[in-house]
Amino acid sequence: MISPWKNPLPQEAHLDHSVVICAYQDGWVPITFSCLKNAIRLYHKGLLYGEEIFVFPRDLAPWSSKAVNCHS
Repeated sequence: MISPWKNPLPQEAHLDHSVVICAYQDGWVPITFSCLKNAIRLYHKGLLYGEEIFVFPRDLAPWSSKAVNCHS
């Protein structure tokens, strides 16, 4: 999936911030909530198995009204 959203790489100060981890299979599938540090680790582990996961700030999950209204 190609997204028009751009996100700068997180800084070390943000590694403990809460994020939502999800996959996309005909729609968004929430996997878990975690800190960014663990999400990055899970992302890299997923790549080893050919899986792609997406990480979003907790208050901007792709199914939230906030995210939906960003494209209006």
